[in-house]
Amino acid sequence: MMGDIEQLQHRIAELEGQVRHLQESVGKWRRKAQGAALRFEYVSERHERGMHFISIPVADAPSDLTLHEIQQHVRDNLLPQYYPYRYYNVYTSKRHDGWVTTLVKEDNVIEMEQ
Repeated sequence: MMGDIEQLQHRIAELEGQVRHLQESVGKWRRKAQGAALRFEYVSERHERGMHFISIPVADAPSDLTLHEIQQHVRDNLLPQYYPYRYYNVYTSKRHDGWVTTLVKEDNVIEMEQ
């Protein structure tokens, strides 16, 4: 009985993830069809061992903020926009003329092990 409930809860979580993925895909195609700008612009993006990493320029912050000030800024202003991503790191970039932050989330949608 408990095993059935746990299996159903697991299946519900899987289906909710699929629904979110489909909603994101529909939004991407709609924006493309409308000629709208893409929602995210990444400095880099990678997938590594079940984790999805994105690096984003912190364009709205002065480049002379201290490390702790930029971490607070990312926590308070950037992370809420990129939920369910979590903070991974922050660094300065001459190429992007300021701070860049890397965010990470678990991503096992496509099984890569064979």
